[in-house]
Amino acid sequence: MKNTLYFIAFYSIVIPFRLSGQLFETAVFNDYQIEIFENINYGINASASTLPSLGEAMPKELNLDLYLPPHDFYDYLSPLVIILHDSYFQEFPNTYRPTGTKQDSSMVELCTRLAKYGYTAVSIDYRKWWNTLAAYQYERSIGLIQAIYRGIQDGRTAVRYFKKTVANNGNPYLIDTTKIAVIGIESAGFVATGMATLDNINKITNTTNEEDKFLVDLNNDGIPDFPMIDVNYHGDIEGKITTLAPDDLFGFPEGDTTCYSNHTEYNSDIQLAMHISGGILDIAWIDENSSPILSFQPYFGSRYPYYDDMYFIPGTPNPVFHMQGGHFIAERQVELGISPLTCEGVVEYTLEEEIIQNSQLAEHPNFFSLFPYENVINSSGFPEGVTIDWWDPNALSPPIDGFPNGIPWNQLPHPSGGTFHTFGLLTNEDMSAEKAKINIQKIIDFFAPHAHCILNLSPTVKTSELIPNEEIVVFPNPSSGFLNISAPITEKIYGIEMYNSNGQKVLQKDINGENEITLEHYSIPKGIYFLKILLEKNTLTRKVILTE
Repeated sequence: MKNTLYFIAFYSIVIPFRLSGQLFETAVFNDYQIEIFENINYGINASASTLPSLGEAMPKELNLDLYLPPHDFYDYLSPLVIILHDSYFQEFPNTYRPTGTKQDSSMVELCTRLAKYGYTAVSIDYRKWWNTLAAYQYERSIGLIQAIYRGIQDGRTAVRYFKKTVANNGNPYLIDTTKIAVIGIESAGFVATGMATLDNINKITNTTNEEDKFLVDLNNDGIPDFPMIDVNYHGDIEGKITTLAPDDLFGFPEGDTTCYSNHTEYNSDIQLAMHISGGILDIAWIDENSSPILSFQPYFGSRYPYYDDMYFIPGTPNPVFHMQGGHFIAERQVELGISPLTCEGVVEYTLEEEIIQNSQLAEHPNFFSLFPYENVINSSGFPEGVTIDWWDPNALSPPIDGFPNGIPWNQLPHPSGGTFHTFGLLTNEDMSAEKAKINIQKIIDFFAPHAHCILNLSPTVKTSELIPNEEIVVFPNPSSGFLNISAPITEKIYGIEMYNSNGQKVLQKDINGENEITLEHYSIPKGIYFLKILLEKNTLTRKVILTE
């Protein structure tokens, strides 16, 4: 057990804190600072975005931003929530919008709020690219499913990265890797549902609508020539196996590395997926082995089908393939008897009444795992969807062709006319942080009680209920050269390990059962670190700041 001691200057003062609310159900840490660690590298893989310019795939670093909740007030490990931002599977700024990165205002807000509920939230970058201008439908279909497939590989690589930090790096982020959820926004919703369902490569061609939609029939003779995903060209469904293209069938030059192995010792299992808009490429992928899926989607006017329909390149008559949305996902889970668990009487489902009301408006039965979002048609005649984005119109765009120094979004010309800013307003009229935050909170209000039930999140012990003399004291913190670690007489310290914010071990010291330790750290660069203290029967982790 542990208690919280705060150290001001070089004097130790016990500060009593009382937190209201239940961890994981409410924002118990609303008044406390969330630690953010930016650009943690979680892997590397081959990016197809360089094919048009370089004629080959090039290795791309995969990075994430991590939002760490306080761990000083409760004795717990955090559930992990991995979030994939909307990108339309185009590298920013080729999204042709002021948004489309892991550091969008919406991603920062969503991750920060989840961390204040007690979740460790991460916003990940992932590989993007497909040719939306391809002349033939099969080319567009190949491009989109391969882009989603690479996203699934990257999402699973992130899962394995965190399992590696627990197994090999002393669990510096205090994560419970048996409780992992994935949330995909808009286009990335297909990645989240794919991570929950795609456990066999043969599932990809097992489809319910358009039987051969993921098979290529080049000569239109009714006999498929090859599947759109082939592990020999694209790597396995987890992204564990280094893969070289055997020939140039899919546009990669022969011998090009198309998939790099990452963290192969660990599995990619998740326990929950949620899509915000988006959907699933085919509901035949959902079976008894699938992880539960939550759906938060407009029941009309969505860019992606709510039921089952052909997907078209936005603004064009060019079809891609049939896909299914939240209604079909929820219906399929009920049919299979795998609908997400409910915990009535244990957690409060604050949106239950609104779900029932919106289901009636959508003219279908109520599904507990589906939030039918009531869309808004703005004055331009466009349905806005689940608007969670906002941006500063005066902020400078990143360097792009023709504007090496960047210019404000409200001056940057858009290919379709107007500016990037005015284009964004077409589907986000009166864009504001206030409007976006209302929807972000509604997403969390839907997610949190379901996650609490499905992930079986246990009650935790409040700090005020713990015994003060069982605390391990680390001081001074921040530290400028030496750290003192003090244990009560009933405890013995047998080892010290220190990890940086990337989960890399920077120090290890074996100790022969002592109560007082002085640790010199002049050789370690200044920054935020995680100190792992090995006791006889358990292990504690403390965050420390080194200033010298």
